[in-house]
Amino acid sequence: MNKPIFIDFGCGPNTKYLTRYRKKGYYVISVDRSEQDLYENSDIKDISYYELVSDEISFFDITDPSKKTNYLADVWMCSAVMEHIEPNQIDPFLSGIKNSCKKGSRGVIYIDLTDHFGGFDHRVNPEKYNHFIKNAYEEIEWFDIIERHFEIEEWWRRFKSDISPEGFVKVRGPKNQFQISNSGNCVALSFYVFV
Repeated sequence: MNKPIFIDFGCGPNTKYLTRYRKKGYYVISVDRSEQDLYENSDIKDISYYELVSDEISFFDITDPSKKTNYLADVWMCSAVMEHIEPNQIDPFLSGIKNSCKKGSRGVIYIDLTDHFGGFDHRVNPEKYNHFIKNAYEEIEWFDIIERHFEIEEWWRRFKSDISPEGFVKVRGPKNQFQISNSGNCVALSFYVFV
C-alpha cells in the first residue's frame, strides 16, 4: 500500500472521520462487527453509501484474535464504542484494535460516559440500559483499562457547564501523569494513545 492507512473501529453510520481522512489522502477502512451494526441508528440502509466513503469495509468480531484488517493502521479512531462493550469483552476488544495497527501508530479512543440521553441514569438503573449501555465505568477505571493496552499521550475530560458558551468545559491531562479521578459528572473522555 502506497498510502497511509486510517481505520475507524466501530464507526457505525458516522462517516465523518472516514470522509475527513479520505480527503487527506489516506486509504480508509471501516470496521464493524456486522452490516447490521453499520446501519444501526441510521436512516441509510444501503451498503453502497458506505462504500463511497470507505476504501474498504471489514465486518468481523474484533475480539477474535485470529481476525484483523487487510492493512494495518497508521492512524485510527474508536469513537463512542467502548461504552457499548460488555465489561468482560473490553480487554479483548482493545487487543483486537492493536492487532490491526502498526507499532507506533496513533489513535483516539472517545468514550461517552452518559446514558446517551444527557444524564447518568444508566449508573442508577443499569437494567434499563443493558441492551444499549453495557458498562458504567468512570474516568479512573477507563484510564486504568486504556493504560493496560496503550501508551497514553494525553487525555481530555468533558463536563457540562453553564458558564461556557458551548455548554461544555474540557480538562486536559498531561502524558503519563495520573491526575484523573472519578467526578461523577464527567460526560466524556478522550484518550490520545500510541500502539
